[in-house]
Amino acid sequence: MNEKGHYDVNAYAEAHFEALAKEELLMRISTDTYLLTIEDFCEKNQLEITEKDEVYQVLLYACALLMRNKLETTESTLEDMNYEYQEYIHAIRPDMLKLYIGLHHNDSLNDKVKKYHKQCRISFGDLSPIKIDEQTPWFQEALDRYLEKYLGVKSVKEAEQELYAIYGKTVGAKMNVNAIRFMWGTYHLLQDIPNCKSKTEKSVTKKQGRIIADLLNRLNLIEYKEKESFLDYMDGERIRVSLKNYLMQYDSIDDIIKAKQYKTSPNNTDSSRYY
Repeated sequence: MNEKGHYDVNAYAEAHFEALAKEELLMRISTDTYLLTIEDFCEKNQLEITEKDEVYQVLLYACALLMRNKLETTESTLEDMNYEYQEYIHAIRPDMLKLYIGLHHNDSLNDKVKKYHKQCRISFGDLSPIKIDEQTPWFQEALDRYLEKYLGVKSVKEAEQELYAIYGKTVGAKMNVNAIRFMWGTYHLLQDIPNCKSKTEKSVTKKQGRIIADLLNRLNLIEYKEKESFLDYMDGERIRVSLKNYLMQYDSIDDIIKAKQYKTSPNNTDSSRYY
C-alpha cells in the first residue's frame, strides 16, 4: 500500500503469490471502510474457505484491484462531457431505434425485403394526425435512407437488441460495469465451492444471489435501502434474476459489456454532429 492508501495491485500479486507458494500470507485485507473485510463476508455467508483457498485469494485480489483508485476517482472522457453526445445517446438514438422498428416491423424474416406501409400518420403535440404516403411511400423511403446513415443498424432484431440491452427496462438491480463484472466473476467462483454451487448449469440459487448482493453492497457497488432482513433478501433476489438473465443471453462478461455500450452511427461522416 502506498502513502495515499492505495494498493499497487501488480506488485501485491507478484509478492503475494510468491509468499503463498511458501504457505505464508504477506498481507491481510485492510479494515479501511472502502475495502471488503473478507473474513466477515465469508463467515456471514457460511463460505467454508480459508486464507489459503484459491477463492479467498481471488476475492482479496479483486477487491484490491477495484479499490486501488477508490471508485470515486474515475476519469471522465471528453465524450462523456460532450452535451450533444449525451443528448444523442440518451434521448435521440432510442427514438431513432423505435422509428426503425416501426418502419420495418413487417419486413420479411431475413430483413432484406422492405415492405413499406400503405400510409403513414404524423402528429405534432396535441394536433390531429395527418395522413401521408397514401399513393407512394416517399416519406418512409426518405426516413429509411436517413436512419440507414445516421443509425447504422441492419435489421429489426439488431435494433430491438440494442433498445433492450441499453434502453430497456432494468432486469433486477441497476448496476454499473464494475458491479456486473463482480457479479459475473463471483458467481463462477461460487460454482467452485461445493456447498454454494448450483445443481444445473446457468442457474442461480437464492443463496448465491444473497451472497453476491452482500459482496456488491460491501464494495459500495449497490446499496441496500435499509438494513432489514426482508430488503436484504429482496436485493439477493434482484441480483439472482439479473444474473440468470445475463447467463442465458451471454457467453462471457465481455459480451455483456459490449452489448451495454452506447453506440453511434458508423456511417456518419460529419464529425460535428451525431444525427
